Amino acid sequence: MYRDKDEGYSSNIRWDIIQLIPTGNHKILDVGCGAGHTLKKLKELSKANETVGIEINEQVTQGLSDRKSTRLNSSHS
Repeated sequence: MYRDKDEGYSSNIRWDIIQLIPTGNHKILDVGCGAGHTLKKLKELSKANETVGIEINEQVTQGLSDRKSTRLNSSHS
């Protein structure tokens, strides 16, 4: 699935999503957040005071040292 996305896909800001969220102290969960640029922009625009992103593609999240991260491992039986 990720192989079909172009290289810049995960670093795009989702302006279409941002315009739907009113200004305020919102808590936002972004599943499939890519590099987290949309979440960062939501904070900059005062549309969220707390954001959490989940991204399964490890290549996208490598090098994001300015953000807290927790790796969740799953095992399949």
